[in-house]
Amino acid sequence: MLNVEVTDLPYEIDNILVHNKDGFTVMSLASGSVVKSVDVKKISNDTFASKIVVGLFDETNGKLIQVKTCNIDSSNSDWEKDEIRSFDINMNVSIPQGVNPDNCNVRAFVLNGKLRPLSEKAYLGTGIDSATIWLTGDSQTCTYGENLKPETGWGEKLAEQFNNVTVNNEALGGQSSKSFYDQGRLQKILANSKPGDYLFVMFGLNDDKPEEYRRAEANTTYKEYLRKFVNEAREYGMIPVLLTSGERYTAFKDEFTVESTTGDYPEATRAVAKELNVPLVDVHSRVIANMRRLGKTEYQKYYMVFEAGLYPNYPNGSGDRSHYREEGAELIASFVMDGIKEINLPLASLAK
Repeated sequence: MLNVEVTDLPYEIDNILVHNKDGFTVMSLASGSVVKSVDVKKISNDTFASKIVVGLFDETNGKLIQVKTCNIDSSNSDWEKDEIRSFDINMNVSIPQGVNPDNCNVRAFVLNGKLRPLSEKAYLGTGIDSATIWLTGDSQTCTYGENLKPETGWGEKLAEQFNNVTVNNEALGGQSSKSFYDQGRLQKILANSKPGDYLFVMFGLNDDKPEEYRRAEANTTYKEYLRKFVNEAREYGMIPVLLTSGERYTAFKDEFTVESTTGDYPEATRAVAKELNVPLVDVHSRVIANMRRLGKTEYQKYYMVFEAGLYPNYPNGSGDRSHYREEGAELIASFVMDGIKEINLPLASLAK
């Protein structure tokens, strides 16, 4: 059965057109079917940008199997009341093995801004063939210019772990959870996201800084800001994922003795993930274990710690013990992928 969901916006869904694999219009679903288009009716004289969201649901458990979106441009000023316009969707239906097609349903929504009719849990279904990840974070995650290479953020290397995944790296050096949020950087991501996108949240290295605009105490303010990231992402239909931070090279006290430099922040991240039932990728635990296994001498190659003459951008060498070389960024990106697989996020199905 194909249901139509209507909102109180100036637009409403009038019809959903589905074809079978032979191109004929049908009223039932099977793998190989195509959701061709959605007809939208203008029901008031108001005009503003909105989204059409089309989802394939398994009605036995409420999980969303697939989703596709289409924008209604606010420039449609010539769209008159009661006029119906068609929007191409072309979503190829793929029903996972073991799911009864008779229990599947296509629903369409018209939404403005925040996605409220669909819950975050619905998006944790199976059957994704592509995805978009938005990264938040600091200088261990962000993108660096060629004039700073070999300094590399792990976010630059994450896309290499996947097939058909777009990674938008919005991390910025020096940021804490507080400064990133207060400066409107999360809102920028939300405004440009689409339902079903992933929001990766990794902070904790700068949250203990003394500056008021950055400081967020681990067990109070930091947790409050993580909750803001999670709850606001969910309001927009995104899938939030919390990540514990990496480490600094200064964590080595001798060749194989490692003491974390990140205080209570990793544990605070774990606590919020548990509290809000958010997927958690525990990077920090993996980093600490790997440091202790390899030792200080071997681990140096991952950080910006090297003698003069190795890299053109650093003729005098570097003693930066906080940031990664390319090899270190690749290592952390691999740890992120390991965590994704461990918690069985749908993204794992797109791993190389």
